[in-house]
Amino acid sequence: MVLINGNEYVTVAERLEKLHREYDKVAIETEILRFDEEIVLVKAILTIDDKKFIGHAQEIIGSSQVNSTSALENSETSAVGRALAFAGLAVNGSIASADEINKAEARSRLDVDLDTATTAQLDKIRSLLDEPLITAPEKIRIKKLLEEGSPSKKTASDLLSYFFGKSSIKNGSWDKITQGVLSERRLSSQAA
Repeated sequence: MVLINGNEYVTVAERLEKLHREYDKVAIETEILRFDEEIVLVKAILTIDDKKFIGHAQEIIGSSQVNSTSALENSETSAVGRALAFAGLAVNGSIASADEINKAEARSRLDVDLDTATTAQLDKIRSLLDEPLITAPEKIRIKKLLEEGSPSKKTASDLLSYFFGKSSIKNGSWDKITQGVLSERRLSSQAA
């Protein structure tokens, strides 16, 4: 149990321990409903003695240090925690787990603008300045964009899609939707 703002919350791990202590016939399945460059949305289905309990959770990729590398795992844990809570396991007056409350408080403390480009996006944009196939006028525009402050996620995504192409995840693997300008330029320079 974790004390947060004077209220006691249980962790997802504590809910799982209670589940396995009290029940023999259990199953937990998770399904990724959305996973792209912006968010991860996971559904968890908990089955206890043929009764089903469903929980959902989403994480914004890059919205925190953990979500920069482990948004899927974070979302899956939260979805499982919510399904366990809906089954009434270690609820203590709140469906939210200590994990969820801590994440919400961390987001508000950081006062992160979720529309701001992620660190990974900014690093990739900066790498374009060292790319020999980027023209001088393009480099000037990229420098100006970076000097004006952090661009929005959409602006960063559009810029990166222009140069590197666009991909989408289908059935657990990435598919290239469009080729970027850099791929086209590489092919042109190889053909010459």
